[in-house]
Amino acid sequence: MFRQKLVYASIFFMFSLLMPWVVPAFVSAANSLRIAGPATIAIRHDQQVVAPRVYYNGVQLATNVNYVWSSSDPSLLSVDSTNRNFVGHAAGNVTMTVSYNSETAAVDYNIKFSTQLSPVNIEGIQLLPGINPSIGFTSAVSVDGLYVYPDGTPISNATVNFYGYEGSNNTKVFLCSAVTAANGSASCSVNKLTYYRIAVAYYDGDETHMPTTRANSD
Repeated sequence: MFRQKLVYASIFFMFSLLMPWVVPAFVSAANSLRIAGPATIAIRHDQQVVAPRVYYNGVQLATNVNYVWSSSDPSLLSVDSTNRNFVGHAAGNVTMTVSYNSETAAVDYNIKFSTQLSPVNIEGIQLLPGINPSIGFTSAVSVDGLYVYPDGTPISNATVNFYGYEGSNNTKVFLCSAVTAANGSASCSVNKLTYYRIAVAYYDGDETHMPTTRANSD
């Protein structure tokens, strides 16, 4: 009896070597839905953007395939009539979900307002105007306003950093920082022994506003 069982076991082992490998059912997860691109991005207020690419089983789905996007909060970010573009409406966080073939995948979006600075104003004295404009000093820099774009709402209590560019190699030099007033304006004293023909203002943005920059020559 033992010899008979050994023969059966040997036959089963040899037969198994001839059989192809069977992929376990759980590996079918490789056919999952996937969204291309970063998990979190910033979308400018009222800006329409193309929805990210969608992949299934490693292959990009054509836009005419019947996958469907939906928004966790359409008041922040909605899907247009083609269901292939997103439109931002207000600042905040929202999750966009795509559904296809009974599967879903999601991506988080951080929506921020677009911003704009007015051109930078430079105050100072050129000691030799018309001869060597780099000889002199800059006493102050300012912007008339930091605004939400395109509606023009002033952004108050925001920090604006000013930099000057000097020399033939355009060396970037920090000048000063200022906090915006209720009307969005900002100014600060420089007291540098160089007259900066080019000055640039930088706003780094915050949780609800996009960063922006503006030079005096813009």
